[in-house]
Amino acid sequence: MVGVPGRSKGCRTCRRRKKGCDKAEPSCAQCLTAGLICEGYGRDLVWVNATTEEEPTGRQRRPPTNPSEPWQVRYAGQPGTNIEVILRESLAKTAREQKYLGMFWSAYLPNGRAFTSRACRLSTGGWTAHMGKLYDAEPTLRLASLAMSASVIGHQNHDGQLIIKGLKAYSEAIQEMTRAYVQLYRNAYGVLIGA
Repeated sequence: MVGVPGRSKGCRTCRRRKKGCDKAEPSCAQCLTAGLICEGYGRDLVWVNATTEEEPTGRQRRPPTNPSEPWQVRYAGQPGTNIEVILRESLAKTAREQKYLGMFWSAYLPNGRAFTSRACRLSTGGWTAHMGKLYDAEPTLRLASLAMSASVIGHQNHDGQLIIKGLKAYSEAIQEMTRAYVQLYRNAYGVLIGA
C-alpha cells in the first residue's frame, strides 16, 4: 500500500530516498546505478512505550504459565495517570550489547549452534565455549568481543557508524588490557590472553 509505513520491502537506501527497489542482493540496481552503498534489507528496531488506561473486561491477571513468558501485562490503575517508561542508559547499553553479540554469534556459529567438543578440539573455534562464562568477569574480554561484534556486523550491513563504534571499543579494550597487565590478579586464569 502506498503511504502505509512498514509495507516497503526495499533496501534502506531506497526507502530513505523514496525510490523503487528491485530487491536484488547483495546490492540493488537503484543503488548500483546511483553509485550508492546499498544498506541492506533489514528493518531498524523501534521501541514504542505504551500503556493502556484501563483493563479490558473479561480479563483477569494470571501468573505466567509458560516459562518462556516470564513477563506479565499490567494495566494502569486510573485513567489519566501519566506513566513514563524511560530506559536507564546502562540498561539500554546492555540491550545493545546483547543485540550485537547475538547477531555476531548467529553469523559466526554454524546454523546458530555452538561447536561440539570434537569440533572445538579440531578447529580454532574452541574459545567460543568459554566466552559466556568469562564475558562478564573481565572487562577487557567484554570490550574485545564487542569490538569484534560491532565491526563484523557493521561490515556485513555496510554501516559506517557501527564500524567506528567497533574501532572505539577496540581502542578501549587495548587501554583496559594495559591497565589489567599492571594488576596481576586480573590475569590469574589467563583471560587476558583470550582477549
